[in-house]
Amino acid sequence: MDFINVNWGFINLEREFINAHSPSGPPHHNEDNPKHREYEHMIKLFVSDLDGTLLEEDKQVSEENQTYIKKLTEHGIEFAVATGRSDRDIVKLMEDMNVTGHRVSQNGAFVFNKGNEAIFSGTFDRSLISDIHELIEAEYDFFFVSTATDLYVTKKTEEMRRAEEAHFFPLVENRDLINLYGKSVFPTKISIVGDTERILELKKKVDNRFGPDIESYLSDEHCVDILPKGISKASGIDHLLHLYNLKPEEIAVVGDSFNDVPMMQMTPNSFAMSHARDEVKKHARHIVDHVHEAIRYFL
Repeated sequence: MDFINVNWGFINLEREFINAHSPSGPPHHNEDNPKHREYEHMIKLFVSDLDGTLLEEDKQVSEENQTYIKKLTEHGIEFAVATGRSDRDIVKLMEDMNVTGHRVSQNGAFVFNKGNEAIFSGTFDRSLISDIHELIEAEYDFFFVSTATDLYVTKKTEEMRRAEEAHFFPLVENRDLINLYGKSVFPTKISIVGDTERILELKKKVDNRFGPDIESYLSDEHCVDILPKGISKASGIDHLLHLYNLKPEEIAVVGDSFNDVPMMQMTPNSFAMSHARDEVKKHARHIVDHVHEAIRYFL
């Protein structure tokens, strides 16, 4: 695919991602379907994305959103977070809100239930992550490597330090990182950050070489995430569905980006944030300005 036009490249590339990760059948749009209305008032689990959805720009959750999350449990509906962030970010956030819930982190690489039991973990094969790292590092230095607990960089540049401000925890610098893979560092995700056109070019190179063994997509316009094959927010949520014997129509999800599309397509009870791109919003049944608006629908 050529990226002469960045916006079209962005959209077309995400269409490829959506098609590759979508269950069969069209997205849910039919507001007049009484079956959907019935399902929407029978949910047992409410799942929210973080950045651009539940989190405000200051990395905080509004008082109104916190109030309605607590009302979910009062109505017998469980709460979960599904995010590209690390699990410890979710833990900190839930502690700050004084709520308990299930946790799907790093776009599905780790899943914990509300009792803090590990349900699933997925990491890269050592040789695969080493090869991906080498390919990216040969051309670019603005990338992060995620593990279960930490976010690594090979060098803390000024760009890295500015990016660090968006995270709850500091970055870990290690110039010998690639030699630690499979020994003391077990990566789950590589994130390439920067100008959209540049990171899409790198994404294309990574896909061309490693496509059958990875998942790669734009988590936002300035970040490409690369994960082991078969891992997504939808796969993470699916582990919870199987564990608790839930049907897709018994959950509701809300998000704002392309990595939220697979979970939107899991259920007729899907919500997209109003600021999301049209290519994301078209896969959700409802559009909302705030998470509490989506929660209200079920109370």
